[in-house]
Amino acid sequence: MTTKTILTICLLTLMACRRGGDASSSPCVDMSTCADVNCQPATNLFKFVLLDEETGEDLVFATNPLLQPSDITVSNNAGIELAVTAYNRSFGAAHLSVETGKNQVKDTLFLEIQGQRIYTLYPRFCNVSCCTPMAYELRTQKGDVKRRSEHIFPLTY
Repeated sequence: MTTKTILTICLLTLMACRRGGDASSSPCVDMSTCADVNCQPATNLFKFVLLDEETGEDLVFATNPLLQPSDITVSNNAGIELAVTAYNRSFGAAHLSVETGKNQVKDTLFLEIQGQRIYTLYPRFCNVSCCTPMAYELRTQKGDVKRRSEHIFPLTY
């Protein structure tokens, strides 16, 4: 092979490795780099917002919200109801959060609003830092949901 061919291959490989960085690329860390980090066992974190399907307005954190956090329940496939925590804008982007099981790569969750099942959620989890497992990918019965920054998934209702 010529030097020019080798340099071209190296350049293309480097460009392919650097591609990504948008919200759809995997944020997972290589856990082999965390060997010296001492973490407490952490539960997987799934963060989401509920938006009006027509207007896109936040249904929980709007000035005049149509829903309260208490209207929303999330349970796992074992039928266990998980605590839904509301974080307002003082903690970054407003969102709702659920902690699921530990050391799971994926889970099945059921989201209900005012007692009516709205979504079946299939999040996939990974460590986004050595000690922080979060959902990085989400499928629902309605299709894939692209995450926003801060790992928040917008769900419409």
